Amino acid sequence: MAFDLAISEFNDLLFMGNNDLALVFGNSLIEQRIRLRLKIIRGSWIYDTSKTLGSDLRQILHETQQSAASKVEPIVRQALLPMKDIRVQSVDVFQGTTEREIIIRVNYSQTPSPGVAPGVQPTVQQVEFPVSFQP
Repeated sequence: MAFDLAISEFNDLLFMGNNDLALVFGNSLIEQRIRLRLKIIRGSWIYDTSKTLGSDLRQILHETQQSAASKVEPIVRQALLPMKDIRVQSVDVFQGTTEREIIIRVNYSQTPSPGVAPGVQPTVQQVEFPVSFQP
């Protein structure tokens, strides 16, 4: 089973009660990978030689919310395209808690593994990601 180190919403490593590093796996791992891909600026990570990790969401930060909302879906789909273990079903955008924030909701399903009975529909999961706009 795949796993990774657990990372907080503030990009800090998480620890368990016994001071060991916390791990994340299953659906939580997929959600963490989606959030990281949306948060990282595409091409900014030095070890990503193919320049496919991250998103271009920063391009919409100085636009109006209405203009930005119409551009979000292709940016999100492009950022998540390298994740072969999921299939993006839809991308929804709605108002955040302030007028300078939108929430991006990614609805996805896991790509069926070999050996899964044909006709079995994967469950649709969702993960939300806030984007704050600059004044």
